[in-house]
Amino acid sequence: MLGSVLAFRKSPVRRAFTLIELLVVIAIIAILIGLLLPAVQKVREAAARVKCTNNLKQIGLGVHNYAGTFNTVPPIGSWNNLYRSNDYPPATNGGSNFASDGATGSYLVHLLPYLEQNALFQQFYAAAPLSSTATGNATFTACDALMGTPLTNFVCPSDPNYGPGFITEGGTNYAYGSYAGNVCVFLPTQNRQPSLMNSMPDGLSDTVMVSERILSCNINGLEYSASGTKFDGPCWAWVYPHHGDGSQWAAFGWITAEKLGIPGAADESDLRTDFQSAISGNPPFQVSATPTSCDISVVQSTHQVLLALLGDGSVRSCASGMSTATWVKACTPNDGGVLGSDW
Repeated sequence: MLGSVLAFRKSPVRRAFTLIELLVVIAIIAILIGLLLPAVQKVREAAARVKCTNNLKQIGLGVHNYAGTFNTVPPIGSWNNLYRSNDYPPATNGGSNFASDGATGSYLVHLLPYLEQNALFQQFYAAAPLSSTATGNATFTACDALMGTPLTNFVCPSDPNYGPGFITEGGTNYAYGSYAGNVCVFLPTQNRQPSLMNSMPDGLSDTVMVSERILSCNINGLEYSASGTKFDGPCWAWVYPHHGDGSQWAAFGWITAEKLGIPGAADESDLRTDFQSAISGNPPFQVSATPTSCDISVVQSTHQVLLALLGDGSVRSCASGMSTATWVKACTPNDGGVLGSDW
């Protein structure tokens, strides 16, 4: 039959990837991931640094609002002379027996009402008011029950050591905190603290009020390491004296404060974190710090720069090349010194 038979058309054969081609594709994908991953990490670090900066600014607003309410700055830490049976009097152990709001705790506790945490502040106040006549460990135990309360606004999200948000010592959880107050600004005086302006006579915009600190630093072998824990501190948001090694408190500038004769700053050897390293040749602060590389005698950051809150509420990025002289002048609020060109 003419033309009646349809021609049979074969379907085109689909050839599979060869092993070499598959390996080439995988290699290309791996290269792309390798190129994108650092960019993603940089974006994440930038976002975390912005959040850390905002945390410091909120603390700055809290300090200014506290000062606006009481015309004083908060003390670096406060408890009364009956606290823990007066085994650690504040006047000789880095603290103050006075705070305008009447509460026991670190400077961060005093800022809680101005950081939308008034309910938590009221719990601290009820646990251990400075006017308490309780003796023994009653107020101490009541405060311990609150010490494990974590607040994300007191923690830098760049720090990888946050874990559960607290460290356990002696059966009590202590909430971590990344921000240490300057002892020379938040004076541990035994009476009313100075006003905001009088606490920083060198100028609010030229004085470091709060600095970062990494959450976990190797203090193995120091006086009060946590039981069974090599890495401890150095900074707890709620820590109040006298509990744990002094280098773990939310504070720095102890040695300078003692040299300046600031009441309450004298006494114990564990009040060791200052404006410059106790180790000769070390920088005045550390950047890109890790638990195994950190120097407990200075403040430090996991960022490539150190974020510092100034008295005017602004946040400054301090580069690793800053001289010790400039950093010490910026942290000392009443030395009258002119900041160096590296500020």
